[in-house]
Amino acid sequence: MKPSTWRLHHKWTGIVLCVFLVLFCLSGIVLNHRPWLADVNVSRRVLPPWYRFNAWNGGLLRGTLSLSADSVLVYGAGGVWLTDRDGAGVMDFNDGLPSGADKRAMRSVVLTGDGRLFAASQFGLFTRSADAVGWEEIPVPTEREERLSDLVLHGDTLIAVGRSHLYVAHLGGGGAEPALVRAEVSVPPGLDRRVTLFKTVWRLHSGELFGLVGKLVMDAMALVLIFLAVTGILCWLLPKFARRLGQGGKRALRWTFRWHNSVGRATLVLTLLVCVTGWCLRPPLMVPLVLSKTPPPLKEAPWHDKLRALRYDEAVGDWLLFTSEGFFSLPSLDGTPVRIDNAPSVSVMGINVWERDEGGYWLCGSFSGMTVWDRASGAVCDYFTGVPLTGKRGSPFGAMAVSGYSADIGRRPHVVGYGTGTDALPQPASLRHLPMSLWNVALEVHTGRIYCGNSATYFWIFLTGLLAVWCLWSGWMMRRK
Repeated sequence: MKPSTWRLHHKWTGIVLCVFLVLFCLSGIVLNHRPWLADVNVSRRVLPPWYRFNAWNGGLLRGTLSLSADSVLVYGAGGVWLTDRDGAGVMDFNDGLPSGADKRAMRSVVLTGDGRLFAASQFGLFTRSADAVGWEEIPVPTEREERLSDLVLHGDTLIAVGRSHLYVAHLGGGGAEPALVRAEVSVPPGLDRRVTLFKTVWRLHSGELFGLVGKLVMDAMALVLIFLAVTGILCWLLPKFARRLGQGGKRALRWTFRWHNSVGRATLVLTLLVCVTGWCLRPPLMVPLVLSKTPPPLKEAPWHDKLRALRYDEAVGDWLLFTSEGFFSLPSLDGTPVRIDNAPSVSVMGINVWERDEGGYWLCGSFSGMTVWDRASGAVCDYFTGVPLTGKRGSPFGAMAVSGYSADIGRRPHVVGYGTGTDALPQPASLRHLPMSLWNVALEVHTGRIYCGNSATYFWIFLTGLLAVWCLWSGWMMRRK
């Protein structure tokens, strides 16, 4: 193509993309530093309507815990609340918890024999005694920004499940604060230590592949892209006003054009790397990356970022461990895991419900749906239809994206849908606009869901990524000698 044609392509793709590119970059910087911003919230009142909580959807009700004959604890994305067996009223039970929405998003809550409560969010472990006026945080010896994913109690043993390690404490009498000790999960023979190519590309896009230095470099590239977007718009607008602004306007135009051109050419390789890797992290380009595995680019522990949930099976007398590699059985916490082949299918986005029903069967709920698992026979059936299923990994989204479950409210169990919620418990109007963490808002902006809802997952990144790559390339081609 002629330079004039490249110029037209560069101009109009840049004009269309500039505002979204700036938002991509600002949200990307926020996403790179989640722990630093865990206490910053954004009101849902300023977000689009589909972010309002309605009928306990959106993970607001993840699970319930029976405290007494007429007292039930409800927990989920917004914290913890108290209600009764009939769901007649909901009372706030969050006093003492941090104000940050990230730290209030509860993964699990357990009750000890002496009336103490323990609750785990991704970013903290909290306890509350029967006569306490509020929650208190317990230090967990996690390493390098490791998040918690589950909490389980068996006898007097409390286990907080991190993404890479277990944290075990033996509870003593007198309400003493438990001392959690980090424990490694044994490596079973034949464990696939490879990682998906998707994860490697994701870590390259964020800079995490090279630690904090890599993240800061990607932050700098985000600032460069913001600079290119702003100066590009000025290069388009200033000529329209140059005569009115006189010599000062002409000098500003020359300076803007020179720096836009120089910075764009000098950083082309890195800016293209940012755009291309981000482009690959959503459908359709992500599909082959998810299906391909490679050796980990960095030396990591075998279970690094793979642990998700833990349960004790009273009927069999073993521990069940769910990981990103599937289900495993452990004779003891320090035993060697054994892979369970005839296990339920679970969405790649993780398990949200995992508990036993009255018949002794395991209920496994995720965004792929809900299954009933009979360990004795190995049979797995769909919870809603009763149709037998295979143990093949489920698709990310099924007919119903299950985000919670309760058998403690009303006369029958209730499955909570991520989008539909549940009618088992009336949701107070005050919970509708509970704040969202700044990190989650940045994620919604970065993926495009804030503009047009969940449908953006399938086209937004592909289209904007294509425009960004073409804009950068056409800018190079129009100035190539």
